[in-house]
Amino acid sequence: MIALVALLAITLAVQEADSGPTVRLHAPPDSGDVGGVRFMAFSPDGRSLVTTAERTLCRWNAATGERISQVQLSYILSMDVSPDGTLVAIGEGDDQAFGIFNLETGKQVARVVQEDQARWLKFSPDGRTLAEGG
Repeated sequence: MIALVALLAITLAVQEADSGPTVRLHAPPDSGDVGGVRFMAFSPDGRSLVTTAERTLCRWNAATGERISQVQLSYILSMDVSPDGTLVAIGEGDDQAFGIFNLETGKQVARVVQEDQARWLKFSPDGRTLAEGG
Protein backbone atom coordinates (compact mmCIF):
# COMPACT_ATOMS: atom_id res chain seq x y z
CA MET A 1 0.00 0.00 0.00
CA ILE A 2 1.26 3.51 -0.81
CA ALA A 3 0.73 6.50 1.48
CA LEU A 4 0.63 9.94 -0.09
CA VAL A 5 0.91 12.98 2.11
CA ALA A 6 0.74 16.65 1.10
CA LEU A 7 3.02 18.64 3.36
CA LEU A 8 1.98 22.30 3.54
CA ALA A 9 0.51 21.78 0.06
CA ILE A 10 3.97 22.48 -1.38
CA THR A 11 5.87 19.22 -0.91
CA LEU A 12 4.49 15.75 -1.47
CA ALA A 13 5.82 12.69 0.30
CA VAL A 14 5.21 9.26 -1.24
CA GLN A 15 5.94 6.21 0.90
CA GLU A 16 5.19 2.52 0.86
CA ALA A 17 2.85 2.23 3.84
CA ASP A 18 4.58 -0.88 5.17
CA SER A 19 8.28 -0.11 5.06
CA GLY A 20 9.47 1.64 1.93
CA PRO A 21 11.60 4.77 1.84
CA THR A 22 9.96 8.18 1.66
CA VAL A 23 10.23 9.90 -1.71
CA ARG A 24 9.72 13.67 -1.68
CA LEU A 25 8.42 15.57 -4.69
CA HIS A 26 9.10 19.29 -4.47
CA ALA A 27 7.11 21.89 -6.36
CA PRO A 28 9.27 23.08 -9.24
CA PRO A 29 11.08 26.27 -8.19
CA ASP A 30 11.00 27.56 -11.75
CA SER A 31 7.23 27.17 -12.12
CA GLY A 32 6.24 30.48 -10.58
CA ASP A 33 3.56 28.69 -8.56
CA VAL A 34 3.04 29.78 -4.99
CA GLY A 35 -0.25 28.01 -4.30
CA GLY A 36 1.21 24.54 -3.84
CA VAL A 37 -0.28 21.27 -5.05
CA ARG A 38 -3.96 21.44 -5.94
CA PHE A 39 -4.70 18.10 -7.60
CA MET A 40 -2.88 14.78 -7.82
CA ALA A 41 -3.44 11.32 -9.26
CA PHE A 42 -1.35 8.20 -9.73
CA SER A 43 -1.08 6.58 -13.14
CA PRO A 44 -2.96 3.26 -13.27
CA ASP A 45 0.33 1.32 -13.05
CA GLY A 46 1.47 3.40 -10.03
CA ARG A 47 4.78 4.33 -11.64
CA SER A 48 4.09 8.02 -12.05
CA LEU A 49 2.20 10.72 -10.20
CA VAL A 50 0.51 13.64 -11.93
CA THR A 51 0.16 16.88 -9.99
CA THR A 52 -1.08 20.36 -10.70
CA ALA A 53 -0.28 23.57 -8.93
CA GLU A 54 -1.84 26.92 -9.72
CA ARG A 55 -0.45 27.10 -13.26
CA THR A 56 1.73 24.00 -13.66
CA LEU A 57 1.08 20.39 -14.64
CA CYS A 58 3.86 17.99 -13.62
CA ARG A 59 4.45 14.29 -14.06
CA TRP A 60 6.77 12.58 -11.56
CA ASN A 61 8.49 9.24 -11.21
CA ALA A 62 6.71 7.93 -8.10
CA ALA A 63 9.68 5.73 -7.08
CA THR A 64 12.44 8.34 -7.32
CA GLY A 65 10.64 11.69 -7.07
CA GLU A 66 12.26 12.82 -10.33
CA ARG A 67 10.19 15.26 -12.37
CA ILE A 68 9.53 13.68 -15.78
CA SER A 69 7.74 16.58 -17.43
CA GLN A 70 6.27 20.00 -16.76
CA VAL A 71 3.74 22.09 -18.70
CA GLN A 72 2.87 25.72 -17.95
CA LEU A 73 -0.83 26.52 -18.28
CA SER A 74 -3.28 29.22 -17.38
CA TYR A 75 -5.00 29.10 -13.99
CA ILE A 76 -5.90 25.43 -13.25
CA LEU A 77 -9.35 24.73 -11.80
CA SER A 78 -9.68 20.97 -12.21
CA MET A 79 -7.89 17.81 -13.34
CA ASP A 80 -8.55 14.17 -14.11
CA VAL A 81 -6.30 11.45 -15.54
CA SER A 82 -7.71 8.97 -18.05
CA PRO A 83 -8.13 5.38 -16.85
CA ASP A 84 -5.31 4.16 -19.11
CA GLY A 85 -2.99 6.91 -17.84
CA THR A 86 -2.22 8.39 -21.26
CA LEU A 87 -4.26 11.61 -21.06
CA VAL A 88 -5.00 14.31 -18.53
CA ALA A 89 -7.94 16.74 -18.72
CA ILE A 90 -7.29 20.21 -17.29
CA GLY A 91 -9.96 22.84 -16.59
CA GLU A 92 -8.47 26.30 -17.10
CA GLY A 93 -9.98 29.27 -15.31
CA ASP A 94 -8.41 32.22 -17.12
CA ASP A 95 -10.16 31.58 -20.42
CA GLN A 96 -13.15 29.35 -19.60
CA ALA A 97 -11.79 26.32 -21.42
CA PHE A 98 -10.58 22.84 -20.79
CA GLY A 99 -7.84 20.95 -22.56
CA ILE A 100 -6.80 17.35 -22.93
CA PHE A 101 -3.06 16.67 -22.86
CA ASN A 102 -0.96 13.65 -23.77
CA LEU A 103 0.90 12.78 -20.55
CA GLU A 104 3.86 11.25 -22.39
CA THR A 105 4.57 14.27 -24.60
CA GLY A 106 2.90 17.10 -22.65
CA LYS A 107 1.24 18.24 -25.89
CA GLN A 108 -2.36 19.41 -25.96
CA VAL A 109 -4.49 17.09 -28.13
CA ALA A 110 -7.88 18.79 -27.72
CA ARG A 111 -9.27 22.08 -26.41
CA VAL A 112 -12.86 23.20 -25.75
CA VAL A 113 -13.74 26.85 -25.12
CA GLN A 114 -17.14 27.36 -23.54
CA GLU A 115 -19.31 29.90 -21.72
CA ASP A 116 -18.44 28.72 -18.21
CA GLN A 117 -15.42 27.41 -16.33
CA ALA A 118 -14.73 23.66 -16.19
CA ARG A 119 -14.65 23.23 -12.42
CA TRP A 120 -15.14 19.45 -12.46
CA LEU A 121 -13.79 16.95 -14.98
CA LYS A 122 -14.09 13.17 -14.92
CA PHE A 123 -13.21 10.51 -17.48
CA SER A 124 -15.60 7.58 -17.84
CA PRO A 125 -14.24 4.17 -16.76
CA ASP A 126 -13.50 3.24 -20.39
CA GLY A 127 -11.82 6.64 -21.06
CA ARG A 128 -13.96 7.38 -24.12
CA THR A 129 -16.08 10.12 -22.53
CA LEU A 130 -15.18 13.16 -20.45
CA ALA A 131 -17.83 14.69 -18.20
CA GLU A 132 -17.54 18.41 -17.39
CA GLY A 133 -19.34 20.59 -14.89
CA GLY A 134 -19.14 24.35 -14.43
